[in-house]
Amino acid sequence: MKKILAKIFAIFLIVITAVVLIASTGIKKPGGIVVDDRITTDVYEYRGTREHFDNNVFTPPSKGSNVIFTIDLPDDIEDNNVLCFFNYNSIITVSYENKIIYEFGQDNVKKGYLTGHSCHRVILPSDATGQVKIKFHQLENYTTSQITGVMLMPASTAWLYPIATPWRQVQFSLFIIFILLSFITLVFYTIMWFKGYDSVQGIAESLFCISLTIWALGFTSLIFALSDDNSIIPFSEYASLYLAPLFLSIYMYFGRKKEGFDKMVFRIMAIFYFVLFWIATLWQLFIPTHDGYIELLNICHTSLLVGAVFIIISIIKNKHEYSLIMRYGIILTLLVSLTEVVRVLMLRTGLSKKFSLYVFTELTFTPFIVMAFELTVMLDYAIKVYKSYQDRIEAEKFKTLAYFDGLTGLKNRTAFDKMERPVLQNDEAYSLAFIDADGLKAANDIYGHETGDELLRIVSNAIRDGSDKNACRSYRYGGDEFIVVSESKEQVENAIKEMRSKLKATDDYEMPFEITASVGLVVRNEKEKTTIDEIIKAADSAMYEDKVKNKRTRENVVAEIKKRAQVSEAGV
Repeated sequence: MKKILAKIFAIFLIVITAVVLIASTGIKKPGGIVVDDRITTDVYEYRGTREHFDNNVFTPPSKGSNVIFTIDLPDDIEDNNVLCFFNYNSIITVSYENKIIYEFGQDNVKKGYLTGHSCHRVILPSDATGQVKIKFHQLENYTTSQITGVMLMPASTAWLYPIATPWRQVQFSLFIIFILLSFITLVFYTIMWFKGYDSVQGIAESLFCISLTIWALGFTSLIFALSDDNSIIPFSEYASLYLAPLFLSIYMYFGRKKEGFDKMVFRIMAIFYFVLFWIATLWQLFIPTHDGYIELLNICHTSLLVGAVFIIISIIKNKHEYSLIMRYGIILTLLVSLTEVVRVLMLRTGLSKKFSLYVFTELTFTPFIVMAFELTVMLDYAIKVYKSYQDRIEAEKFKTLAYFDGLTGLKNRTAFDKMERPVLQNDEAYSLAFIDADGLKAANDIYGHETGDELLRIVSNAIRDGSDKNACRSYRYGGDEFIVVSESKEQVENAIKEMRSKLKATDDYEMPFEITASVGLVVRNEKEKTTIDEIIKAADSAMYEDKVKNKRTRENVVAEIKKRAQVSEAGV
């Protein structure tokens, strides 16, 4: 486990280093002036009330209200005449000298398109002075509580506004790295699945990280560094928001090994999120006068909260079934989420301004929440894959030990019974050769077991070479007995010829006596009722007849080996 964690930590350091390098070599200074300190705010509630704020932080207004930001322009904006700002789900108008110079959202709302997060670059007259007014007409309750990072930028670099600061460049780089990693793992796990591996959980994990990252890019408006399409981007953002819990539920479902209450709930959650996504999407596409994603957003948020609580309870209740990465990653994610809640509360109550905690105005912890949770899920499944790989290697080792003979390297009798018997029991024709290495006992008694083992290795190598060249299957059946089998009699005969030819070529430098093997070949005809055991018995008898015929019976071979041993000793 320590080695695994060390590798994970090393990967984490590499990713962080890559982000730092990307940020440091990126466009750090696109130019421009931040004008947040030049903004005053007036909130006109639809009920007729009005509130004034001397800054850009204000009480969140209700749906239908108008928020007007007044910006005092610097004395000279000749080189910075593009007004850049972000918004969420509002109809927008920008006025200069009581004339509307920019509008957004009216047509989209009429057509039923999403407004969602949007990025705006408004060209001002190069000699503009005085004040510019931005009006937000609220399309949703309590969504706007600040407008930050408002900039005047040169026209040549205004397209870089979403990543105008080093901090936003770091966030953008991290998200791009995460989404690339997710696509790579998605391809990898999909290939594994097509090859027969159980990687559905990995596919769900990758899709979850992709959808969550796309949503986070939209939520932080960093996605506008890739595209300026204010209609497609919100659609992808909301679709990703509805899809992320679906893929997470599937991930958690396949992560539970045993059937039980938790797994049943994860199944129900996945079905619920699947249905919710399609209802919202069909509503969005086919009822254009109503914004389906927005209309069902409260249900989506509530179900997300309930689902998150259940996941946390499940992990705590079954902590022994989850990795350390998953458990501590969830804790980290919760801590960062709590920090984000505190940040939002400080913004909405004005405490960040009162105590000059400007970092809470400019910094959002959402990217950290997203990346902490994604990193948790990624590493959790990576560890599972690693352990599964290790288990597979161990299983292969045990399989090798169970099915292969350690001395000769041929498959053993267990493998024959497991692999051949079920095949040879049918009505099809096949040929089987029963082979006996001549003189094993004499070699052991006279020259020792090392020589006997070498005898078996030489015979088995000859059998293997003959079988491989002629598409036959070979086994060490036990002791000095071997079996070669194939559906073709000709192939078995050729394998035996190859074996004998190789044994005949074995010279005295390898063994102190001639190496031979006796063979009994039996052919089973198609639809013949003879059993495999009867065929082996018949082949054994035929093999003994071959011994007698070639004078390779035990007595003859023992006498020959003893004679050779005596000659060798006399020569010495």
